[in-house]
Amino acid sequence: LRHMFRTQAELALPLQSEDLVAMAIFFHDAIYDPKSAENEAKSAELFRQFAAEAGGALSMADNVQTVSSYILRTATHHSGPASGDLACLLDLDLAILAASPPLYDRYAEGILLEYSHLSYPEFLPKRIQVLEKMLGQESLFFSTEAKEKLDAPARANMRRELNWCKADLAKFPL
Repeated sequence: LRHMFRTQAELALPLQSEDLVAMAIFFHDAIYDPKSAENEAKSAELFRQFAAEAGGALSMADNVQTVSSYILRTATHHSGPASGDLACLLDLDLAILAASPPLYDRYAEGILLEYSHLSYPEFLPKRIQVLEKMLGQESLFFSTEAKEKLDAPARANMRRELNWCKADLAKFPL
């Protein structure tokens, strides 16, 4: 979360509704189980419950729908176009990919730990597939600001991790 908010401040992404984006940031990974495909749906439901209890402007139907849809979209970043606040949220969610190499390496190690239910030889091909798919995207980011400042360092980090994963995978017999 800290990295997402720091990146927002550094890039000065043009948000139309900073409060709603902040709620989506706080709740987008509120429920997280690497074995589950329903994390975002459960996180969106948790947000809806929170908004109902909090009341006020946050509980207005349009705001609840907007934040819930943003949270759900973080499951499929590149499933379609995004603009405005949604684009900013998606960019902030992936901004860690453009972190300094030591910070990115800690992020990559964290992913490995999240998937510790897989053996390392099982994990590597899946991670390679994810990295190759992301690197195959025309752009990792949606907003002009993120494309200009984050795309190149993100790709460099992911290529470095991809090479590392491929080298490690080669050590295991087929």
